[in-house]
Amino acid sequence: MSDDRAKLLLAKFFDSNSMVRSNIESFNAFIKRELQEIVDENKNIEPTIIPTNVDKFVIRLDKIWVTKPEITEADGSRRVLYPNEARLRKISYASPVYMEISAHINDVQRESFQTQIGTIPIMLKSD
Repeated sequence: MSDDRAKLLLAKFFDSNSMVRSNIESFNAFIKRELQEIVDENKNIEPTIIPTNVDKFVIRLDKIWVTKPEITEADGSRRVLYPNEARLRKISYASPVYMEISAHINDVQRESFQTQIGTIPIMLKSD
């Protein structure tokens, strides 16, 4: 077999069998499903110290989601961040992680809000 033919066969093989595909698929599954499963396993938080006039107080962790990577500029504005820009500026290519949280007093929802709880690094070529 000639070197050119071997190179062509290797190129064809790696076109359909990426060496990092399993890593990307695992990362995508973590972001799309497993983060929410972790939150669901720890959905209700019952503080040990509650006001005397309250019988039951529960903080409920509802929905978690990850948005596209973004950067906050010096003026406070936010915009999309691309991998090359993150590399050039020597910052993490990361996305904000948001969660919906609600407070329940005596089994009645009193308050609900959405807040950013952190950031998560994003794998290149992931969804």
